[in-house]
Amino acid sequence: MLRKLSICLLLVPMLLGCGPRRYPATLRMADSLCLVSPDSAISLLARYADSLSDAPQAVRMYHRLLQIKARDKAYVRHTSDSAILSVLHYYINGGDRRLLPEAYYYAGRVYSDLGDAPQALDYFEKALESMKGEYEDLELKGVVYSQMGRLFSYQGLYRESLEMNKKGYANSMRLKDNNGMAYALNDIGF
Repeated sequence: MLRKLSICLLLVPMLLGCGPRRYPATLRMADSLCLVSPDSAISLLARYADSLSDAPQAVRMYHRLLQIKARDKAYVRHTSDSAILSVLHYYINGGDRRLLPEAYYYAGRVYSDLGDAPQALDYFEKALESMKGEYEDLELKGVVYSQMGRLFSYQGLYRESLEMNKKGYANSMRLKDNNGMAYALNDIGF
């Protein structure tokens, strides 16, 4: 009995250590601010940048992803793809897999701002593909469908736009997100 207890006490910390990476509280706070107060998130991330010199690569890349996210949510137009490409390559090649769909999404947002709709749509599609299985994020999925619907609409591809907006509506229904359903219905009506 004592031997089994000792083995359990040794295994529990090892199993807990295999869970999702923990990021500094400041970065997690900045992430939560991105949606409600992106200017505050930008400011917090700028102040935190000085403490990144000795940080692990996972923390530095998460910081970069959050900078892109905060600027996007603050409607700061993306003028270059250099920042997102380094972040995206990191997450594709072994970074925190939970953040890969978000990295793909922001790559799509960058290319959308740069006027490259085909490249943006490709990254949005990859975001959806990377959300299959355990990494499904229904909120992000709804935003991806909405962005794809808009890009198709801007290109005059109304059938494809309608399909994406219907998927967005179905996704919002799964979430029981009344605002998401309203926006999707508005886009469908357009």
